[in-house]
Amino acid sequence: YLMNSKEKIKYNKKMIGQRVLVTQTQRPTFEAVVVDVVNEDTLTVQGKGSQEHVTVDLYDVRSLEYGKH
Repeated sequence: YLMNSKEKIKYNKKMIGQRVLVTQTQRPTFEAVVVDVVNEDTLTVQGKGSQEHVTVDLYDVRSLEYGKH
């Protein structure tokens, strides 16, 4: 089952407020919080201890929330 773009965006929006690890080839891995969804493949995150908002590829983001209940 493949989600269409509207469903993907809805799913991605559930990540807003979650702590994530961003692993990008061009910069060091950093911890951040998801602040917004740009489109089905792109999120806006705010780095830990930073006011800067960074646009990142969904596939560069790893959730830190899994297994925490």
